[in-house]
Amino acid sequence: TGKLLMPRYGLLNMVVDAWRRGAQEDLQFIPVSIDYEKIIEAGSYARELRGGEKKKEDMGALLRTSGVLRSRYGRLHLQFGEPLSMKSFAENLWLPQSSDSEHDDPWRKGVQTLGFDILHRISRACTVTPTTIAATVLLNHNGRGISQSSLLEHSQWMLEFLDEEAARFSSPLQLQGTREAAVLEAVERLVDDGTVSVERPGRGDAEPIYYVSEEHRVELDFPKNQSINQFAPSAIIARCLLKCGRDEASHASIKEDADLLKGTFKREFVFRVDVDFDTAFDECLATLAARGYLDVSEENTIIIKNREKLELLSGFLDSFIEAY
Repeated sequence: TGKLLMPRYGLLNMVVDAWRRGAQEDLQFIPVSIDYEKIIEAGSYARELRGGEKKKEDMGALLRTSGVLRSRYGRLHLQFGEPLSMKSFAENLWLPQSSDSEHDDPWRKGVQTLGFDILHRISRACTVTPTTIAATVLLNHNGRGISQSSLLEHSQWMLEFLDEEAARFSSPLQLQGTREAAVLEAVERLVDDGTVSVERPGRGDAEPIYYVSEEHRVELDFPKNQSINQFAPSAIIARCLLKCGRDEASHASIKEDADLLKGTFKREFVFRVDVDFDTAFDECLATLAARGYLDVSEENTIIIKNREKLELLSGFLDSFIEAY
């Protein structure tokens, strides 16, 4: 699906147990993210997600697929995130470097926290590519088709949002002057392989209109989900605000709804574990206020300031809400 999976505790427990027995004074977990502009197996993944049987992979089948050799799949990106020290992690949670069984229960919870901390660092290192931006805008658009100008406008908003999240960009998106061309090139690549359809300008039309048929939407989920964790906390708050149906709501009610959604999606998205929910909620709220999306009054009332941008954020959760 392109989303990060949940932690694998078997391997993690083996490493932690060795450290608890004193194998090393410290060790470092290095978050690594390997991201693709477009994956060769996109069609296969789409069939499997619809219930199709997974076909056995072999080199002969790959070599017989001559289309792979003629296709353009873009770049592969390798990113390293901030290392995590086992010693510092244990000290912060007051977990002793001891293999005594009396410490097993605290360490069991500690390993779970460690797994999600590593995953969160991986999510922060994921590469945002032009295909990621194009796929997200196309899937989040509610109408049948989206004009080229609207696609570029929404892409610019996404990139500005990710800029403020300190996201990692592929080289064409790192410079303001090349972003628009990079997104258009990504869209045309999706048109070339049949994932996206386009209506070219006729005499009365001013610009191309792009649209995605239902059978191809799942193929765009993979690149979209590469950056989903950057948007999830803000999207949850936006969703809760818009659900109330008014231009303002109490801080307590929105926090309660956000806590419910976060718990519901705890196996879908990777959230911060270095702070508690109340702190994370208030920090995210402050960020949205700084961006001009909302305001928080002295009476602790949250007031909507930019409904359009909040609707764009909320749209990231549409497919997950519908599925659940």
